[in-house]
Amino acid sequence: MMSYHHDGRDVGSRVSGAGSMAADKAGDEKAPPLDLSHHFSFVSRNRLPNEMKKYYKLFQIPGIGNIAGGLPNVQFFPFDTLEAKTAKPERWEPTPNYPENENASTCGSSKSGDDPQASAKLAIPKILHETDITKKIDLETALQYGQAQGYPPLLKWIREFTRENLHPNVPYKDGPEVTLVCGSTDGFSKTLDVFVDAWNPEWHDVRDRPGLLCEEIVYPGILNQSKPRGVQIVPVQSDEHGMLAHGQGSLEDVLENWNPEKGLRPHLMYTVTLGHNPSGRVLPMERRKQLYAVCSKYDVIIVEDEPYWYLQYPSAATEEAKSRGQPLPIEEVITEEEEDDDDEFQQSLMVDSVYWHRQYLNSAIQKVQSRVRGRGADQSSSETPQPRKVSSGYEFLDSLQPSFLSVDTDGRVVRLDTFSKTIAPGCRLGWVTAAPAIIEKFIGVSESSTQQPSGFVQAMVAQLIMGPQEPAASSQKSTLSLTSLFGGGSDSSSSPIPSSTSSSQGWKKDGWIRWLEGLRGQYERRMIRMCRILDSGSSIVRSSVPASRRDNDCLVITKTPIFDYSWPRGGMFVWVRLLFETHPLWQAPWQSFVPPAAASFCSPPPISLSFCQEQRKSKTKMKKTDDSKQQEKQKQDPALIGGASLSAALMLYLTQKPHLVLVSTGALFSANETIAAEDGWRYFRLCFAAVGEEDVDATSQRFVDGVHAFWRVKDPRVIKKLLEPITGGKSAATTAVSLTGQGEGTYAQAQAAEEEGMESIVTRKMVGLDVTGKMGC
Repeated sequence: MMSYHHDGRDVGSRVSGAGSMAADKAGDEKAPPLDLSHHFSFVSRNRLPNEMKKYYKLFQIPGIGNIAGGLPNVQFFPFDTLEAKTAKPERWEPTPNYPENENASTCGSSKSGDDPQASAKLAIPKILHETDITKKIDLETALQYGQAQGYPPLLKWIREFTRENLHPNVPYKDGPEVTLVCGSTDGFSKTLDVFVDAWNPEWHDVRDRPGLLCEEIVYPGILNQSKPRGVQIVPVQSDEHGMLAHGQGSLEDVLENWNPEKGLRPHLMYTVTLGHNPSGRVLPMERRKQLYAVCSKYDVIIVEDEPYWYLQYPSAATEEAKSRGQPLPIEEVITEEEEDDDDEFQQSLMVDSVYWHRQYLNSAIQKVQSRVRGRGADQSSSETPQPRKVSSGYEFLDSLQPSFLSVDTDGRVVRLDTFSKTIAPGCRLGWVTAAPAIIEKFIGVSESSTQQPSGFVQAMVAQLIMGPQEPAASSQKSTLSLTSLFGGGSDSSSSPIPSSTSSSQGWKKDGWIRWLEGLRGQYERRMIRMCRILDSGSSIVRSSVPASRRDNDCLVITKTPIFDYSWPRGGMFVWVRLLFETHPLWQAPWQSFVPPAAASFCSPPPISLSFCQEQRKSKTKMKKTDDSKQQEKQKQDPALIGGASLSAALMLYLTQKPHLVLVSTGALFSANETIAAEDGWRYFRLCFAAVGEEDVDATSQRFVDGVHAFWRVKDPRVIKKLLEPITGGKSAATTAVSLTGQGEGTYAQAQAAEEEGMESIVTRKMVGLDVTGKMGC
């Protein structure tokens, strides 16, 4: 098997990962990461290191009179201390890591006598007398110019946590490096700087246009960063588990059949695999290996953005089954018939079951694992390297689905992490993990742009998660300060600057993991509460007496599903599919109106259940509508009310009293306009993290009630009125429309609606197009 550059050039016969690179003969030695410098952008290849870095080691000579650097003197910083009251790491109650294990304990209970709800003190002095710069957390160092890679104490801590605990099984030699960035958004922006040459249609050949692979539904911020650089967005089809590696529309299909006339074959893939935004999927390990093998074959860099990695919900599958009256997942696995050639059975265990990759399983699950391992033994290639299973040292981390880094034998994975979801978004602090040669390029970008993240934030976060450091053994005479190193002023020992030793109470690594456990517990309970309420209202049930006198002893019960979804396995969102085909106004003429007294509730109902007191006591018959992909994508008649109009109308309807719920429309997350027009309008994203604890149930119920009420709308004039902000009218809901990125139309559009069709206008607005059909802002 050969590996290729994105324009087709061979880059060597050593291919990695799940597909190719065999381990050393001894079976123990790791190979170094591949040289992927051919993927670096023109600017990145030509960017030179900062010459001032050469001086840094000279700055640390004791007693040096530093008049080289242009650094302000610490005594003129107007801050003497930074202080805050912080939460204890035990504030939130965790959920079990292995809920299927009856003997599993809930980890991390608070210490005896401690109040987990009480606050702790955090204080950062102006000068801390510490000679080790990786332990020196004070304002003298935090507020001074520093190295672009990050604040030394925090950088060291994150590096150790990343290499030893978060990703202990990276399979290339010497492991990954890290650099601090201003959050994941900044991390991805720098990723584009490192790997992408900007493309302009006025200057460049279309065949040189770069591309970005991603799922069909994707975080829109990525599109906003990529498109202005001329990057072509290349969507890859997904299923309920995540991006497809093989088959029609899969990653392999897209790359194998790439047409070079429409641009360079993409060499960059963006994905969120652990709590995908917006779908809530967690990519199974087997699929992860398959995708990695394809990326290795076609020489694709994997950009793994994981802000929700710690929010994986082990109870989701079981709680979903309980809520919906379905067999529990583990019961299905154990009672499944032994069919050696049943690929679906193997896939369900290897991909769907959340129990497959866990370390502590009860005896029944272990039997199933043994059975499947026996069946699937012939599927594993002898060339496939198996990463060494090194524990993270924490049960919570071991219980989580691992990163692409765990199979990254090539060194082609760039992982983006952030404190936005673990501490606060306003921190604007995160880090990038990748092979050392790639991290060097990221540091170069930071040196010429943002420098390191905010010193205030880095110092506060460092003190919070690291805690007080053991002081280095040294005398006062040898104490070194950055004033003497960098500032060119008096030594701190002779200046009237406040100095002290640290008295803060920090979390340390155990506390940090405990905090993450508690956050996962809080969000998992919120998710369960919202989903149970959604389950209870996913259908409308109506009862009636048959018109025929012969059936007077029967009661006809009609059950109309109005939305469906899968419980999220991770993240902060529920991805709801609205079944607009069951709405009374689906495909109804815009100009028609049947008086309510004569209108049927829904004609015909997609699912009807008839219960006859005498003849049908124990039987239920269900008729399902044909929901084929081909039928879903048929072109809408502009004279008829279609899905985009109903979707936009419902979104606006929910913002009105008494419902007062704001959702995100699926069009926002569509990788391109075609996907938005064909499927994006079918979905709403609901966030169970944003509202207050006391409002989770109430907001979820108002959403359900609002959807039910909207399904009782039978007058097209109501839909038209709701859509006025989009089609040219004025409405109080304009603010809500702007939040969806749809914009506001013009009066001329409203006048043209009669000729062009309301659906066409709404569709363009929902997918971000203006009147002329060009891409909007």
